[in-house]
Amino acid sequence: MTDSERPILYVNVVVKDASEAVKDRVSKTLHQTPLIPNPVRKVASKHIGRAASDLTPLSHAARILSQGMCQEVPSLMKEQGIVVEVSEAFRDGPYFVLQMQVLYVNAAIMSVETEQISSCYSEWLEWFLASMGTSYQRSLESDYLPNLVHKSLANEMPKLLQAKLKENKIQAETNVLKEKAQARYFYQTLQEVQEQRAAQIKRKNSIKQLCSKIGRNRSGDNNTESTKPMDSFGD
Repeated sequence: MTDSERPILYVNVVVKDASEAVKDRVSKTLHQTPLIPNPVRKVASKHIGRAASDLTPLSHAARILSQGMCQEVPSLMKEQGIVVEVSEAFRDGPYFVLQMQVLYVNAAIMSVETEQISSCYSEWLEWFLASMGTSYQRSLESDYLPNLVHKSLANEMPKLLQAKLKENKIQAETNVLKEKAQARYFYQTLQEVQEQRAAQIKRKNSIKQLCSKIGRNRSGDNNTESTKPMDSFGD
């Protein structure tokens, strides 16, 4: 649940290709099955992986990726001393949107993780934070620093996302936006996704109609051949 008093970052992701990720998962699953001989496992991995990637819709990959990011991003940020809340705001087909808020920043951990600082500076920072008093330190780490980090995350998050996508062998278009820019990007991207889906459905229907027409033509040819008059053989 978002905090209405804190700014929101919107993480937009459009999955373009997840075939390699599906093949990789199938391969790992087969390699973990001891009953299948190695030669058979290699051949099966190749063909089953290809079939699975063809049958797996991008919407399924988007759902799995969205769920994974809601769990992984907070963990990655926590390692840097930043507490964030991430939740899914929207999903349609290959397109999903996550909303993220920075709730708390541990100043000491963030400084150590983001800079190469000396032990002397680290000790000074700890002393400074302690000397501020509990109320001032709470205000710094719960209000001022979260707003500061929020501004920088719009530039840093795309790099983090692309690194994770590459690691998981998924190709996707990502865009991290602040609230003012989100609405215009969202409706434009959603329209593009829906138009692409409509075009794909139209193409599939055209192929089905063509196959059906070819099937009827073949059936008609067979019927014509089978109804030739028998007396023609007597001439």
